[in-house]
Amino acid sequence: MGCSLGTGRVSDSGDLEPEYEPLHIPWTEDWYPAPCPPTSKKADIFHIDDFKEIDEKAVNCPAVHVQSYDALMEYLTEDCINDLQKLRSVFTWLGSQDVYGGNYGKTTSNESPRGYMKLMREGKGSYAALFALLCRAAGLPCVIVYGVSKGFDYDVGDRDIHHLRNCWNCVYVDGSWRIIHPLWTFKKVQGFDKGRWTKEKQSHVDSEQEKMTEGTEVSATDDFYFLVEPEVFIYMCRPSADMTAWQLLKTPWSWDAFVTAPYFRQRYFLYELTLTSLHRCILPAREGTVEIVFTAPEHSPMNFACELFFDQKASFERIPKEIKLDRHVLVMTKQDKKIFFVRIPVAGIYRLRIYGGINRLFHMCDFRLDCDRPLKNCRPLPLFTPIGFGFTQKARDSGLDFPSEYSGVVRVESGNGRIFNFTMIRQMEIMTTVLHTKFASEFLKEYVTCKMKDLTVSVYVYIPETQTEEEYVLQIFTREAGTTAKYRNAVNYLIIIDRKQNSTRDPMEWRNRLNVREINGREHIADFEHIISTCDTPETETMENGSLVSIGASGRREILMLERDLKAALFRRNIDALDRALAAAHQSRHTTHLDYLIKQADEVREQLGRLRKYLHHVLEIKQPTLSELHNYKRPIDPIHATMRGTYILLGEHAIELESWEFVQNLMRKVGKNSLIYRLMEFDVIQASKQQIEAVQALLDQFNEQTVTQASIVAGHFYVWCRDIVIESEISTTRNAFKRKEEN
Repeated sequence: MGCSLGTGRVSDSGDLEPEYEPLHIPWTEDWYPAPCPPTSKKADIFHIDDFKEIDEKAVNCPAVHVQSYDALMEYLTEDCINDLQKLRSVFTWLGSQDVYGGNYGKTTSNESPRGYMKLMREGKGSYAALFALLCRAAGLPCVIVYGVSKGFDYDVGDRDIHHLRNCWNCVYVDGSWRIIHPLWTFKKVQGFDKGRWTKEKQSHVDSEQEKMTEGTEVSATDDFYFLVEPEVFIYMCRPSADMTAWQLLKTPWSWDAFVTAPYFRQRYFLYELTLTSLHRCILPAREGTVEIVFTAPEHSPMNFACELFFDQKASFERIPKEIKLDRHVLVMTKQDKKIFFVRIPVAGIYRLRIYGGINRLFHMCDFRLDCDRPLKNCRPLPLFTPIGFGFTQKARDSGLDFPSEYSGVVRVESGNGRIFNFTMIRQMEIMTTVLHTKFASEFLKEYVTCKMKDLTVSVYVYIPETQTEEEYVLQIFTREAGTTAKYRNAVNYLIIIDRKQNSTRDPMEWRNRLNVREINGREHIADFEHIISTCDTPETETMENGSLVSIGASGRREILMLERDLKAALFRRNIDALDRALAAAHQSRHTTHLDYLIKQADEVREQLGRLRKYLHHVLEIKQPTLSELHNYKRPIDPIHATMRGTYILLGEHAIELESWEFVQNLMRKVGKNSLIYRLMEFDVIQASKQQIEAVQALLDQFNEQTVTQASIVAGHFYVWCRDIVIESEISTTRNAFKRKEEN
C-alpha cells in the first residue's frame, strides 16, 4: 500500500474521469437507501492497522480470479465478517492493479474485471464505474456521483470550471453513505503547470516565468480519499445540481459557495488547521495588504513556508527585476495562530501558495490576491527566514521556553529599547544578531546584548533615535553548551521602530515597562498602579494580527489593568482569582494583546484543578483515621517510605524523616501544622528537582498495591505522591511564574 506502481505522461483527462462509458452502467439502483450525512466519523470506524491481513490478501490476488466478478468476489470477501472489510478488500485490490500498463491481449469480453480494465486503458471506462461494479458484485450499494472537481487543471480563483467534470463514488457501509474517490486515490498528477505565474528565483538574480508543463501521472494508493469526510470533500468536488443530495451534508453548498471557497489540499485537513480569516479563495488586497490567519493544534511542531507568485498575463503592470517577492510576505507565529501578512509592491494579481509539514513541507493551500492599489512606500522585509517570525515549537526544540514575547512583530518607539526574556530548557549557548535592509549586520552588533544567569536569558535591543519608521530583525541562535556544533536559528522577531512622538511623556512606556522582569521571573506587579495612573498619552498605533490599529489612553489603561490582574492571579496561583481575571480578559476587545497571558493563565488554572483532584481521597482522611499510621511503633517499609515521600514534598529534610519517631511527631500536629492542612496548601512549584527525584526513588521501591495492602490510608498518600511527581515532570507551567531556588 502506498508504493508507486508506475508513471507515465499525463493523459488528456489527467485527474478527471473520461465521459464516454460504452457499458452504460447505471449510476444508482432503485433499492438503495436515500442519501444522508454519515452518522459517525471515519476515525470512528476505520483504523488501517486493523486491515493489514485483508490488504495483504487483496494485493496478492491470483490473476486467474480476475476473469469474472463472481470468482474475484469469492476470493476477496471469503474471510470478511462485515461490509467494511469487504469494501476495504475491493478497494485495496483495485489500487494494486496496473490498469494502464497491463497486458490485455487475450481479453475479449468486457463483462469481467479484466475486460473493463482494458476499456479503461482505451479511454472508454472510469475508476468510479469499475469500483461501482466491484462493490455491487460484493453486495455493497455503490453510487456513481457526477460533478466538477478542483483538480490539477484548476487554478485558484477560477470561476469557469464547468469543464472540470469528474466522477467518484458513494458507498453504503456500516449504516451510512461514505465518499470514496478511486481515481484520486490511485492516480496522482505531478509537475503540471499552466505557465501562468511568475516567481522569483532563490538566487534573487531575476524573476522566473513558469513554463507550461504537462505533468506526470503517478500510480499510488492514498487512503485520504477512502471514506473521506463530506465536509472535507466538498472543498475539492461538488456533485452536479441534480445530485446535490450526494454532497452528504446537512446544509448543501451552492455553486457560488463552492467556486469561492478556499483552495485547500488534503494536508490542510490532515494537519487539522483552521482558517480564521476571510473564508474565500480570492482575497482583496485593500490598501495593498492581505492577512491570512490559521489556527493549529496546541504545541503543534509544524513548520510553514510560502511562495508568492505574480500573474504577468492577467496583470496590467510588470514586476521590476529588483523586487524580491519572498521579502514581501511576513510569516508570523503567535501562540496557536499562524499569520501570513502580505505587502503588495505592484498592482496586479498574485497567488500565495502555502506549504506546511513537520519533517518535510507539503502543498497545503493557495489563495489569489487581487490588488488595485499597491501599498504606499512598500518596503521589503530585512530577512526571508524559513522558520518565520515569533515563538514556535522550533524555539522549544532549540532549548528556549517561556518567552516574554510570543508574537513575531514588536513595536518600539524610536530611542527606546526592548528586553526579550526566555528560560532555557537546558544549558545552551546563545548568539544574537540584528539585521536591516540598508545596514550591515556588523554595524548593528552594538545594538543588541545578551545576558544569562542560571537558566534565564535576557536579550536587550536598543535602536538609536530615528525620524522615520524603520524595521529590524532580531535573530536568536542556540547550540548545546560546551559543544562546537553549528548554531541553529531558534526564533526571530521583526522589530518596528516608530518615529519619536512629539510628547514629553514616553507613549510606549506602558508596553516597555511590562516587558521588564526580575532575574527570578517575578514581575513588578506594584509598578502597574503607577503606570496605569499616568497612562494619559495620545493615541498610539500598535500591531494586531499583523495589522496596524490605534489604541487610545483608555484602551491602554484597560489593557494594563487586565494584564495587572492576570499577572497578579498567576503569581498568587489562586483558582478564584484566575477565574475572575480570565473572565474579564475574554470579554475584552483587546485579547490580542493578552493572548500569551491568557494562555498561561489557562494552563495554570488547569494545573490547579488537577492538584485539587489529586487530593480527593486524601481529604477524606479524618484525624482519628490518620492516627492509625502514627500509632505504628515499627511500621513496615512501604508505609515508612510513603510517608517520607509525602513529607519530603512538604519541605521536610529527608535525613530527619529516616527516623519514624520524627515522622510520628509530624503526623500528631494539628491546626495549620497538621498534615491535611499542609497538603491543602501545597503547590507543585514549591517542590525542587532534588525533592522530586528523592520521592521518585522512594516510590520506585514499591507499587500502589503493595502499599495499599499494608495500609489503605498509606495507599492514598502513595497515589498523591505519584501524581505530584508525574505533574512536576509533564506540566508545561511548572516554574513558569515562580521558581524555587535549587542548590
